[in-house]
Amino acid sequence: MNYLLILFIISSSLCYSLEFVLPHWFLFPKEYPDHVVGYGRGEGSSIHDAVIMHCFYREVIIVGSYYRYNYYEGRISDYYWNYSPKCLEEFKDKLFPVSSIVSNILTDSHIALFNISPSELKDPISFINIDELDNPRWIQKDFWLEDGYYYSVGMYTSIGEKNDAWKTAEERAFFNLVTSVSVHVGSVAINTITEDVKGNLFENYEKVTGYKLHSKLIDSQVLERWPDLKSNLYYVLVRVHKENIISPNLKNNGDKK
Repeated sequence: MNYLLILFIISSSLCYSLEFVLPHWFLFPKEYPDHVVGYGRGEGSSIHDAVIMHCFYREVIIVGSYYRYNYYEGRISDYYWNYSPKCLEEFKDKLFPVSSIVSNILTDSHIALFNISPSELKDPISFINIDELDNPRWIQKDFWLEDGYYYSVGMYTSIGEKNDAWKTAEERAFFNLVTSVSVHVGSVAINTITEDVKGNLFENYEKVTGYKLHSKLIDSQVLERWPDLKSNLYYVLVRVHKENIISPNLKNNGDKK
């Protein structure tokens, strides 16, 4: 029993310290253009995820619908990210491991860096101490257009499984980008009056906004990742060139109003 307690304390301490110190390649992927990050649990799973994400970045189509209840921040979504099966088959044996870190010892979770070209294999071993740096300014933003690129920020709580949190923050960044340049199909205001057992009346108002999603993203890029340790939030910054967003539902050819 004491052994298990000691093991838990050691594992928790290591996981805690890994949040403060992260590899340069993970925080600043924009400086590693021929590389891709994969998340996994157990042997071999991270390379499978890396292949999927490599194909996602090359070309992906989002199809479906999305409805948001503004007042209660509720959401109803039925959409899918579709990437090429041919790409998955082509690159399943073409990624080469470069470096990796353990993100959670207890769940055998890890984050790995892979290279597409074996002739350019390098092992970037520099690490960044998050506690010694200020939060980047971009985490205060949401979406913007600059020099022909659309930039988008995704955020998710870091409480829980770290790999899932990072992946969710990234997916939210791309989803935010798509919905920021898409025309919503309509909105409806709902005003309801309810009465409690004492006869008190309560008025509730909410606005439902709907989006029809059908967009293709080409050459998507993940630029930076950042953990806000004080707020327990993970942030991911992505971008796509405005010419690489193809959809019949764009606002003014992609310009956000």
